[in-house]
Amino acid sequence: MGAGKESTVTKKLKDNLLDLAASQCVKFPANFVDYIPRKWEKHGDLIVFPSTAFQEDFWDNFDKETLWREIARSLNVKRLARQDKIQSNDYRSPNVSMLLGSDPWALHIDNKIRYTFNITKCMFSSGNITEKMRMAKVTCAGETVVDLFAGHAAVKPSFTAAQLQTLL
Repeated sequence: MGAGKESTVTKKLKDNLLDLAASQCVKFPANFVDYIPRKWEKHGDLIVFPSTAFQEDFWDNFDKETLWREIARSLNVKRLARQDKIQSNDYRSPNVSMLLGSDPWALHIDNKIRYTFNITKCMFSSGNITEKMRMAKVTCAGETVVDLFAGHAAVKPSFTAAQLQTLL
């Protein structure tokens, strides 16, 4: 997407939030579009927003349940969450708050592999796409694949389901 162009999803979200604001007599600042997140993680019917999303004071003027439902409807999901800073514990646990819905279990499909995880206990990284795509092309029929990076999703090998015989 080129500079200055607005994605269809962002436009739909912006337009629906403007309609909601009008229906709840909420006044947005002139630059409110700058406060609508442009990035998030989508896992099935769940979106996880970054820690800065919807934190400005003017969002407090909305009925929260109605706001979250409208955002979810605009983004075609059923559940919303917000990621905060990683906890400073031995496990570097995620710090995620559910905004809409209570089920923290997410499903992410990558290369026909289904990852199911609890977003309040595990992190998922879709990063390192170049390496994932390279590994997806590796022929490993009849071989045993050992995941030596268990627990670190950013470097987890990405194989198509047809490539895997055994994953240890």
